[in-house]
Amino acid sequence: MSRLSAEQEIEELRRLAGVALSSRKYREAETFNYKLIALLDDEDTTNLEKYHLWRLEAHTTLLLCLALRDCQPLVNEELKHVFELVNSTSPMLYRPVSVFLNQATESLYQVGQSQLALSICLYALSITQRKPQELLDELSRTRNNHAAILITLGRFSEAEEILKTHLAILKKHRGPLHLSIATILNNLGELYRQRGQHHEAYPLIQESLIIRLQLLPESHSLVAQSRHNLGSLEFSLGQLKAADEMLSAALAVRREFSTEAGRAQALIPTLVTLSDIRLQQRFPHLALGLAEEAVELAQGLYGPTSPKLIPMSLLLSEIKRQLKRYDDAEKDYLHAEELAKKNNINDPMQQATLLVGKSGILFDQKKFNQSEYALDDAMKIVRKAHSQHHPEVSRLLILLAKVYDKGHRDNRTKTCIKGAVDLIKQAYGLYHYRLLDCLWILATFSEDRGQYEQAEDYARQILSILNLNETTCHGLMPQTLALLGRICFATKRPHDARQHYRDAVEKHIEFYGDKDEGLLEIYGELAAVEEYLQDYQQALRFAQDGLKVAGRYFPENDIVIGFINHRMMNLHRKLKQIDKSISCGNKALVTYTEKLGPDHEDTLKLSRDLDALINPHLHAEGA
Repeated sequence: MSRLSAEQEIEELRRLAGVALSSRKYREAETFNYKLIALLDDEDTTNLEKYHLWRLEAHTTLLLCLALRDCQPLVNEELKHVFELVNSTSPMLYRPVSVFLNQATESLYQVGQSQLALSICLYALSITQRKPQELLDELSRTRNNHAAILITLGRFSEAEEILKTHLAILKKHRGPLHLSIATILNNLGELYRQRGQHHEAYPLIQESLIIRLQLLPESHSLVAQSRHNLGSLEFSLGQLKAADEMLSAALAVRREFSTEAGRAQALIPTLVTLSDIRLQQRFPHLALGLAEEAVELAQGLYGPTSPKLIPMSLLLSEIKRQLKRYDDAEKDYLHAEELAKKNNINDPMQQATLLVGKSGILFDQKKFNQSEYALDDAMKIVRKAHSQHHPEVSRLLILLAKVYDKGHRDNRTKTCIKGAVDLIKQAYGLYHYRLLDCLWILATFSEDRGQYEQAEDYARQILSILNLNETTCHGLMPQTLALLGRICFATKRPHDARQHYRDAVEKHIEFYGDKDEGLLEIYGELAAVEEYLQDYQQALRFAQDGLKVAGRYFPENDIVIGFINHRMMNLHRKLKQIDKSISCGNKALVTYTEKLGPDHEDTLKLSRDLDALINPHLHAEGA
């Protein structure tokens, strides 16, 4: 074979191997790389540098394919080949070899092969450290990769020392304004965030974004990365509005670049985090589309059985629980559980998250004792893996409080809420969104027990936090206004109740639209207030609005429709609209007879009331 034809065949095999790898056809990629290695080993050439790089590329790509297929003995063999090639690299090739090894490290890291990525990263480090001044930029990249892998492996102290040491070196040789410095600041901030040190992380990630904005256009992927990290941190700190804005900006850029090779992966965490924010804002209908898009994208990139799908399936389950799609929520949870078993997930925090998902499903099924046991197990795992005071403990305490509240275990409910509030204030300050959850439980808890003064105080604290945080675009706003309406009505302040209910309707329509099922209860309670104030026309209007909403969610003969028709019968009667009153009464009677039975006391009472309407009316027509 001539040298020209040999090089052409080598180039073609490299191309085919690259196409197969990007298409996740790993066996095909292996076959092409084995052929490529055989050809490279046989070819006698004076162009040793190019052939050395090609051999390194072929063996490393083969290593990646074998690792993804769990062929561990062959992985170890290829790792030895890579090690030998790195050791035999000439000084002329230090830069291109270090570039390639960094790329290989990042590829392995992205597909979850952290230990293998660490091995390749250390090989890259052995090259870049031979000429640290000449290869400072590649050394920075290697150090960042090294730290990122160690963070993933939970080796935080080692990663912190690496980043801080190299940050000082870079500032000395590159000055304060350099992209490598921005990357190190970003990674150091991410380290602190994962360690729960959110306030230490914030200024570092913020500084990283400022540097990148000074050196790069707003639409650059690195700017989007900083926005994503800063938005995620603001979410952890409870700053929902700021987090939403920051992640929405990151999402716009990442969508734009998602069609480019390797860029689609970056879109997934932004979709997931933004979906979770919308869920915490109590906008599950907005969260659902983002989560479903993330799952679809992840399945395409990682395959349908990837462990990366576990947290997304659990997020989908929680969203569907809030949307009251309980059967679908259970399916998503069971799918996550199945993936965890299939992938032998041993990470304690993943196990704790699965238990929280299980607890939610059991809670919806009214299996409160079992729900409590699942949360207790999750609590033990979190406290063992971290500490008694880890921020995640506050979330578990809130969920336990909800379980205890259902069982009317008042002292335990209050103890859990007090513990959660103390942890939240200590970790995040006074305005975290989890505090809203605590106050909401206390408000509804107090209302249920007739402690209206306390309930009103908690409800007003919720509104105060929402207004101070400028997070008025939060689904708890209309719920809290409606709660204040109920409290005012119960304490004989009907005019205040009317205003709160009307504000609740306005906010609910603004956030969820005028056809959302949640409006049904507010319309019913507002109609009752208007009727109490003897404004029957307004009461009838809100009852009719409620009937329109109910008609979207319930069949004509449902008892909910029957109740609304019964109320409208009474309102039409008070407005002396007798024909309309009788029409509504007849509809209600048909429903009551079918759903409650002809001998039920409500059916019999409605029948008597209807007769009292019809008989005088017939008598008047006869006259």
